[in-house]
Amino acid sequence: MLELTDTQIGTWVATFILPLFRVTAVLMTMPILGTRMLPARVRLYVAVAITVVIVPALPPLPEFDPLSLRGLLLCAEQIIVGALFGLALQLLFQAFVIAGQIVAVQMGMAFASMVDPANGVNVTVISQFMTMLVSTLFLLMNGHLVVFEVLTESFTTLPVGNALVVNQFWGWPGGWAGCFLPACC
Repeated sequence: MLELTDTQIGTWVATFILPLFRVTAVLMTMPILGTRMLPARVRLYVAVAITVVIVPALPPLPEFDPLSLRGLLLCAEQIIVGALFGLALQLLFQAFVIAGQIVAVQMGMAFASMVDPANGVNVTVISQFMTMLVSTLFLLMNGHLVVFEVLTESFTTLPVGNALVVNQFWGWPGGWAGCFLPACC
């Protein structure tokens, strides 16, 4: 019979929990997958599946006790890094919503608005059209696959435990740019 000790279970949990927090934060905040159209439970299942797939390709993670203060700080760090990555993508998509609003105002169609089903806010018809166009182009150009590749690469460029070090704060833009280089070239 298979017997597991507390340390083995703790090691397995520690191996999967930090990547799971980063992946979940990205999926909850990124465009298309992070909208109201996809239930949170489905996003969580997708995050677990992606985590199981990428964990073997990750560099070694630091040893820590998941229930200690250091473990909680590492979990918070991963949530912050993932949320910032997802919100950066969301910012790019929202630029097209603002562009659609500006175009609608210039055309005199500012009152022709509808409820955006993904976000639950009123936007002009032009903004909704541009959002659907950008979302379709994003998926057609395999942007979602690039996001997952960049997410995997982020564990190398922004390693667990060193991602939010204050004296390396100015290295953040270079770190994120380094994540995108393998995906672009």
